[in-house]
Amino acid sequence: MDQASQNKDEILKRLRKIEGQVKGIQRMVEDEKGCLEVLTQLAAVKAAVISVGTNIVKNNTTRCLEAAHSTGQSQEYIEDLVQVLMRFAK
Repeated sequence: MDQASQNKDEILKRLRKIEGQVKGIQRMVEDEKGCLEVLTQLAAVKAAVISVGTNIVKNNTTRCLEAAHSTGQSQEYIEDLVQVLMRFAK
């Protein structure tokens, strides 16, 4: 299995885990669990989503920059990357 496939599999695994966490939070709300418990789980989901996004940026930036450079589109890619990072950072 190549690196890209391993990264994809890891990202999908983490997203499925996040999906399970969100479903758990839905059950907590339905069961009227305490605010602190729900907010604690929401914070965990938020951290997990940020971690997945960071992993995607890390794994793809170098590969994409190299491809953009080899095709002469470095400046365009850098501008797109900056916009995506600014959106992700909000």
